Amino acid sequence: MTVILDMDPAADSEPIRGVDLERYAQLCAGMLRSGVTRPEAIERFAVDHGIAPGDWQMIQDGWIERLNASEDLRVRYRDASAQEPPAG
Repeated sequence: MTVILDMDPAADSEPIRGVDLERYAQLCAGMLRSGVTRPEAIERFAVDHGIAPGDWQMIQDGWIERLNASEDLRVRYRDASAQEPPAG
């Protein structure tokens, strides 16, 4: 049985808690570069980078769900995670 997800491409790109795909990818890449892996360190990293306390898990869960459903988003994520984050 094949499941077809009828997702609106524009909705796929909507920010989650104010974090768009490119920012999410850059935050994830920054965590990897910094060796941040433990849950409390991930939360601290996210807060230090402007994410409201307690929001990171919802942001991550939402983007993972969208990325799993869309090849286009996965390509955009890969490209964005390879870029240096904007200064400031």
